[in-house]
Amino acid sequence: TLTTLDLGYNHISDDGVEALADALKHNATLSTLHLDYNESSHQGTAMSYDKSETEENSNGLQISEDEMYESGLKMVIDRLKVNQTITTLVFEWSDIFDDAAVLLADALEVNVTIRTLAVRHIGLSTKGIEALANALEANKTLTAINFEWFNIYDDGIKALAKMLKVNRTLKTIDLEWCDISEVGAEALANALKVNHVITTLNLKNNHISDKGAQALANALEDNQGVITLDVTYNDISNNGANALAATLKINQTLTTLILAENKISDEGVEELAGALESNETLQTLDLHENEISDEGIEAVAMALKVNKTLTTINLMRNRIFDYGAETLARALKKNRTLINMHLSNSCLVEAKLK
Repeated sequence: TLTTLDLGYNHISDDGVEALADALKHNATLSTLHLDYNESSHQGTAMSYDKSETEENSNGLQISEDEMYESGLKMVIDRLKVNQTITTLVFEWSDIFDDAAVLLADALEVNVTIRTLAVRHIGLSTKGIEALANALEANKTLTAINFEWFNIYDDGIKALAKMLKVNRTLKTIDLEWCDISEVGAEALANALKVNHVITTLNLKNNHISDKGAQALANALEDNQGVITLDVTYNDISNNGANALAATLKINQTLTTLILAENKISDEGVEELAGALESNETLQTLDLHENEISDEGIEAVAMALKVNKTLTTINLMRNRIFDYGAETLARALKKNRTLINMHLSNSCLVEAKLK
């Protein structure tokens, strides 16, 4: 009956992996096996994933061993060309070289079962990234890619953006901590102008700045697919916030906008609040850890009196004092849709919200 076995962060050697692999040959229920951060060499690793080629129940393959030899990695990747059961493929903290990335790209062009690809905490040259991007142009089954902590840089992002203009199956794009600048953000924005299939775009912890935010805002004026945009910690100030506010007055699909840990002050928040007065689709707005004072909070409170769709607003770690707390309290007496308001680590007085 066992379906998940997690043996990560141990000291399993080749002998142990071979014994485990032998047991798996007779197992009919296990669907997920984690062997990340162990000591197996390519021989043990290759044998441990024999089950992924033959077992009908297997649907997840996680490869995240620091000491996996490239030859073993290539053996595993090669099997993806014929495997008909794996739906999730994760490479994490692995030594993937460009030629291995090219082999993975070749496999993705013909594989028809993998739905989610995660390549995290890995560095490739532009050659390897371009190979993956080209493969995703041809792939018709992947719906989600996660390249978190993947040093893609702008040249790599341009290759991915080119792919997104063609691909019509990917819905979730996670590019957190990928060293993306305004140039990369502009490339992605251009892709969003023609791709209306993507629903979630995570650009958290990059450095797209106001210009990148403005480019994305411009694209979202016409885009009718993206429902979640996360641009946390991206050096966005009031100019970027103003551009996104203007978009919220037009866009009819975005439901979640995360602008946390940026440099947005009262001016930018006032524009966003003004947009909330007319916007009828946004449900979550995250502004935590910006530079908002009571003046900006007053504008938010005014918007909450008339907004009928927002259910969650995060204002924690801003500079909210007595006056701001009082204006929020008055707004909450009229608002009938807000469910979650986050104000922790602010300077407000608790009594003022009663």
